Amino acid sequence: MGLMLYLYFVIAFVDHISIWFGPFTLNNSMAMDFEADILNPSAVASYLSEGKGPLSSTAADGTAQFVSSLGKKTPGEENWPDLQWILIAASIDGPGASNYEHAFNVKPGVLQKYFESMNGKRNFQLITVVSRPKSVGQLTLASSDPNDYPIIDPKYYDNHHDMEVAIEGIIDS
Repeated sequence: MGLMLYLYFVIAFVDHISIWFGPFTLNNSMAMDFEADILNPSAVASYLSEGKGPLSSTAADGTAQFVSSLGKKTPGEENWPDLQWILIAASIDGPGASNYEHAFNVKPGVLQKYFESMNGKRNFQLITVVSRPKSVGQLTLASSDPNDYPIIDPKYYDNHHDMEVAIEGIIDS
């Protein structure tokens, strides 16, 4: 009779908490449109010949980090940014939203429906990130079978401080 060893394995992890909001429409062509600006031969030629054009952009065209008012009140953390803003200067429309559904594991069709009013419109999004959350989640092995998915409990907003920082970041943006 063999000896079976079971390990209970738990990892504590801290993850950035992101709040994505928008889209905000624009009256001109300041935001990139995937189909119009990227999926065309001139964009490819410009990038291959000069390393310029829309294909040379990450679409996350701006980011800023700063200390929230709560961070400024916390001894020893008053100089450590706990909020971040990310400007996504790429238009998202209904059909293009399927890429985001796949990337962020959102049920198919949900973001497509949300963004369908943006079809043919230039827009941008803003992400507010709580970059130093106090909430700590857990990653636990479900079993000794390496094919079983782990149990993930991110415990977002488990610490009320994170919600207060997130709200401040949204209001200030």
